Amino acid sequence: MAEEELIGAVIGIVIVIAIVIAIIYITVLILSAVATIAAASGALWGSGTAIANYSKSFKVNMIDSN
Repeated sequence: MAEEELIGAVIGIVIVIAIVIAIIYITVLILSAVATIAAASGALWGSGTAIANYSKSFKVNMIDSN
């Protein structure tokens, strides 16, 4: 009887560890996706700001100075 309880306890512990690992894995995948989206949106925002600044600078330097 004690051996069956030990096997049941080991199987239970293995299942709990597997569930914890799965939760951590899914969390890491979600955070990776969020980080990728944040990096892409930051690059778009930065490039948009750079284009706006370059166009303003071009206007001041080329058009307004003449």
